[in-house]
Amino acid sequence: MFRAPFVSPFSKPFPQDAVAIPWYLSGGISASNCVAAYAPKGSASLSASYTNLANPGTFDCSLGDAPTWDATSGWIFNGSSNYLKTGITNSSGWSVFVRYSDYISNGNYRYLFGSYGGATAQLRIGLRGTYDILYGNGGELIPSGVTPPTGAILGTAGNKAYRNGTAETGTIGTWSGTGAEIFIGARNNSGPGFYLAGYIQAFAVYNTTISAAQVAALTTSMNAI
Repeated sequence: MFRAPFVSPFSKPFPQDAVAIPWYLSGGISASNCVAAYAPKGSASLSASYTNLANPGTFDCSLGDAPTWDATSGWIFNGSSNYLKTGITNSSGWSVFVRYSDYISNGNYRYLFGSYGGATAQLRIGLRGTYDILYGNGGELIPSGVTPPTGAILGTAGNKAYRNGTAETGTIGTWSGTGAEIFIGARNNSGPGFYLAGYIQAFAVYNTTISAAQVAALTTSMNAI
């Protein structure tokens, strides 16, 4: 006589049965709020690194002037011409985070990414020499006494700026106006400029203001890529 196998009501799935949470949804970020996520570090190729992991085929990166690439460094920007287009135009209350390394100063601003639709309609982070970091998300914030790190995870969430998961002192000015397309490795102000000399390992854009706890979780996950 056939008997069905006994299944304990207290049994739990094996760890390998658990569904892994993508790094860009760390801390409970909703998939509907992630507009785009790119992870050139560890990607299979330069062309594969352009894929929007959150929604492949939508907002995949397209070429402005291609950076070089390797699986360890990610995108390698030359500081004079390289940049990528995202096709994304942001608006008020968005969040964006980037992991970079090997920044080379030239005494002027070099942008990790940039969208500039005006003084109160910007989404950008620029590193200026060894002097300061400019965070833009609507208006802008330049925290006092902060030297641009050679490598870090930087980002903005609404009117707050973050460095390695910790909020900077001060708030970013209020958004007003119409944004522009986000470029990676340069600032877009009716075209590219202020090109990055350095590497980018990961980049993510959200159409909401993610929380401080989510920023901390995202920072941990981006560091683990």
